[in-house]
Amino acid sequence: MRVKTRCEWKPNLTVHYEKSGCENVEAPAVLLLGVGLSLPTQDPTTTTSSVTSTSVSEDNESFWGFGDEAQPWADQLVYSLDLWREKVQYIVEEVIGEPVYIWGYVALYFAATHVPKSWKQQPLRHNIDETSVVLPVALFKSLRHFISQGRLSEGFRAFSLLLGRRHQSGSHELVLQSAASLLSTFVEFNEFLPGQQIHAHCISSGLEFDHVLVSKLVTFYSAFNLLHEAQTFTERSGGVFHPLPWNVLIGSYVRNKRFVEAVSAYKRMVSKGIKPDAFTYPSVLKACGALLWI
Repeated sequence: MRVKTRCEWKPNLTVHYEKSGCENVEAPAVLLLGVGLSLPTQDPTTTTSSVTSTSVSEDNESFWGFGDEAQPWADQLVYSLDLWREKVQYIVEEVIGEPVYIWGYVALYFAATHVPKSWKQQPLRHNIDETSVVLPVALFKSLRHFISQGRLSEGFRAFSLLLGRRHQSGSHELVLQSAASLLSTFVEFNEFLPGQQIHAHCISSGLEFDHVLVSKLVTFYSAFNLLHEAQTFTERSGGVFHPLPWNVLIGSYVRNKRFVEAVSAYKRMVSKGIKPDAFTYPSVLKACGALLWI
C-alpha cells in the first residue's frame, strides 16, 4: 500500500514523500533521495530589469531561479549540498523519527556530520585529553587499543581526533591505517553505519582512493552484500592498479551466485590493464564452471 503525503519544510519548500507498506514490520525504514516535486513552488528570485516581457525574445527568456534579486522569503535560501543535507536531516528526525537506511553521496555527507548521540556523549578514556595537543602516534595506539577490546565508539572518537591532526608530520599514514582497521572491525561486528561514516570522512579528507583504503572499502561494501556500491567504487578507483579490490569484488559475486557479474567484472579488470594474479583465477573459473562456459 502506498500513501502520498507532504509536509512544509521551509517557506515555499514543501517536501513530497510517499510511504509504502512492508510485510516485515520490524524492518528499518528506507529513505530514497530525490528532488522532483520538493523544489520551491515559486520562483525565489525577481527580475528588476526594465525590459518588458514583450520585448524579450524566447532565447533570452528569464530562467527560474536566475533573477536579479532574492524574494524576501528566499533571502537565506542557498542551493548547495548543505541544503539537501538539512532536508534529509529534517525528514529523518521530524517525519520518519526512527533509524533509517539512506544511500548516495548526500547520505554519506549526512552520516559524516551526524555521529550517533550515544557515541558523542561517551568521553574518551585511556588517558587521552581531547583538549590537549596529543601526538598522532598516541591517538593511533589508543585507537588500536580500543579496537582490540571491542570499544568501537571510543575507537571512532579517537579516529575523529586523529583525522583532525592529519596534516601533522607522520599523520597521513596513521590515518589510513586507522581507517582500514576500523572498516575491518565494523565488518566483524556487523556495524554498517559507522563504516559508512568512515567512508564519508575519507571522501571529505581526499583519502577515498588511496591504495591502502580501496580494498578495505570494497571488502566493507561486499560484506554487507552491497555489490553494486562495491562495483561502482572499484570502477571509480582508476588510479589503483592492484588486483586485490577486483579479486574481492569477483569473489563476492561468486559467493552470491552472481556468476555473470563475476565474469563481467573480470573482463572489466583486464580491459583496464590490471593483471590478474593467483587469487583471481579460482573465482573466475568457478563462475565459468557454474555457467558452463569453457
